[in-house]
Amino acid sequence: MAAGKWVLHRSYLEACRATKHFIKEDDYEWGSTSVLNAVSAINPQQRMLAKAAMRWRNKIQRIKQDTGSVEGAFSGWRVILNVDQAKEAGFKRVLQSGGAKVFAGHSSSLFKKATHLFADFSKLKPEDAKVNIFEAAAQGVKCLKPEYISDYLMKEPPPPPSSYCLPDAGPYLQVANTTVSRKKKNSGESNDVKRSKLY
Repeated sequence: MAAGKWVLHRSYLEACRATKHFIKEDDYEWGSTSVLNAVSAINPQQRMLAKAAMRWRNKIQRIKQDTGSVEGAFSGWRVILNVDQAKEAGFKRVLQSGGAKVFAGHSSSLFKKATHLFADFSKLKPEDAKVNIFEAAAQGVKCLKPEYISDYLMKEPPPPPSSYCLPDAGPYLQVANTTVSRKKKNSGESNDVKRSKLY
């Protein structure tokens, strides 16, 4: 999904076998109306996942046709991870599949290069190093809970990063929001322009 690849129902393989060649994928895409109508035993979460896979494939395909530069859902993200080591490989795989660059480690020297930092201190061991969230946020890094990664992929429209802000980044976010709203009043610029600078 993050890479914008086709996600197909298994009936696609059966149809290809019957015709003895690969056929067009559209009617067999996991999020298509034809598949969702044919599969009765699908729960709401699976339905949302199927629709998200189709949405991202279409979105990434359109951007590639227009610009030729997008690599996936997380294209342009430069990420620091500070999560439980058992889960880190999974997060890294998803992010990299979607075109994100994931830095090794989480030293403060990376804050100037990073766009996103995902941390979950509750799952770290006492001896594990913890990144300085306040310092990262002060340098403009979006410091978020890891849940944002899946919700960004699944929900339409993607939720605002501010809803996933880590507590230590909160004071900086409030200062940034106040500064932005003051500038907006003074300049008369639109919400969309200012939001893009903040997030």
